[in-house]
Amino acid sequence: MTIFRDDIGVWFFVMFLCLLGGKVWQWIGEGRVEILEQQPPANPRLFHARLSASLVLSVIFDVLMMRHCIDTILQEARPGMMVMFGFEYALLAIASVSILLRYVLTLCEMLVISRQTRARAEARRIAREQAQRQANSNTEAQAGEGAATSAQQAGAEEEEEDDDDSDVPGWEEKGRWVFYLDLTTGMH
Repeated sequence: MTIFRDDIGVWFFVMFLCLLGGKVWQWIGEGRVEILEQQPPANPRLFHARLSASLVLSVIFDVLMMRHCIDTILQEARPGMMVMFGFEYALLAIASVSILLRYVLTLCEMLVISRQTRARAEARRIAREQAQRQANSNTEAQAGEGAATSAQQAGAEEEEEDDDDSDVPGWEEKGRWVFYLDLTTGMH
């Protein structure tokens, strides 16, 4: 600030408070995305609506403030405090876009896991139906002996279902995409 010979007045404090507000807004969005990556929200629709709107508004705010700084610099045609604010808003816009893209990657991962879970449930249902058909055909053939065996098989299948509830591979490529995103934006 000492390099530029602008007066520190009300406009400087307004720009500084907007910058500080944008930074805090970005931190809150980043924290919410990290929470989303660790655990599913209690009310998913409301959470995603609020988070996506907040992240998009953050990017729009940062880009508009950066554009205002650039327009002011071009009108004055001399270096001033707006140069510093312009660079700060540009960095803030890059970080906000990075957080928004990380949120999109998290949504993609959630979609992949949801599809894998549905496919696994469908495979279990088909296997259960086949086992039931086989047990019914065995029951008809071996009237008394097959009933005890099919009851044991049903108990074993229920135990397997309990063990396999959340064993889906997930989206293995997410780590690579997050790495590329962090590498491009210089985050973390």
